[in-house]
Amino acid sequence: MKKIFILESNAYLKQQISITLEKAGYETFFFSSADELFIAEQKHIADLIIIRTNSSNEDGMSVMHDIRQGGNSVPIIIIFSKNSNIETNKILDSGADDCISIPFGTREFASRVNAVLRRCSYTLQK
Repeated sequence: MKKIFILESNAYLKQQISITLEKAGYETFFFSSADELFIAEQKHIADLIIIRTNSSNEDGMSVMHDIRQGGNSVPIIIIFSKNSNIETNKILDSGADDCISIPFGTREFASRVNAVLRRCSYTLQK
């Protein structure tokens, strides 16, 4: 079962993400801070990391940058608010494999997760 690490502090969003991804057959692990996420990533390898840009006052873009600077190429999906100042192209050009804005449909979200994992799996097989 693929492991997905998620940096998210909003209880409602956590529940929706958990239900959606577990129904799709993934194991989910939630973290309220970047420090918790980094510690877990050192001990266990995630197949995917999902980061919300403004989760728990963490700057998701900085968290992603720190992950990439450490040489980790794990796939990353960024969740961001439509009304934020962050542009999709900035997110993708900064190292995210995909991004999705809130609000989002659970089917689309699951499909994006599946697509990112499928692409990364294909790349590893080559």
